[in-house]
Amino acid sequence: MLARYRDYRSYGHGPIIAAVHSVQPERLFIAAAFVGAVVGIFL
Repeated sequence: MLARYRDYRSYGHGPIIAAVHSVQPERLFIAAAFVGAVVGIFL
């Protein structure tokens, strides 16, 4: 996973990945679940 993040960083997504790394894993999982639920509603 970390290797993937480094690849994204080289594609110019550095600020996004840096923000992700600054968030606690618990909040990241909650946000991912929330986004998944919202996407599921629209689909």
